[in-house]
Amino acid sequence: MFERIAKYFGRGPNPTEPFVDDQLGEFVFVRAIGWQKKVMLEGRIVNLLLGSDGEWPSPQMRDTAVYWLANFERRRPEFNDVIRAEIQTWPTEELLFFPEDLKLQSIEILWPNRSTVCMIYFELNDDDYRQFHLTFDGPEFRGFAYDD
Repeated sequence: MFERIAKYFGRGPNPTEPFVDDQLGEFVFVRAIGWQKKVMLEGRIVNLLLGSDGEWPSPQMRDTAVYWLANFERRRPEFNDVIRAEIQTWPTEELLFFPEDLKLQSIEILWPNRSTVCMIYFELNDDDYRQFHLTFDGPEFRGFAYDD
């Protein structure tokens, strides 16, 4: 009985074959994350993640990833301006920094049912506690925050 319940509510087996896209290349599946590959942006190797429980990413998720890979570096000055304006509204006890000090960590398109939403994560030099992220819906900025 428990096997039937687990089978009904549980996730299927991990895909064993990589996902290969003509434009994005080869991804490997990581349980609880989805499809992952390493890419080079801003002179750093960073993660590109396409959220999944094992299904192939939708064409819209792939289009979102292609957009951000092609446009991230061109849009970085805009991101810095947005971050600078945002942190000026934070209380004085909050962590203050220069946006240029944030180092790109990952580009994540996590939700198959919201395939145009992208979170871009950054790390700050010596801050092991926080991950900073910009959120976009398509190319439109939706927010900047950090996770403790």
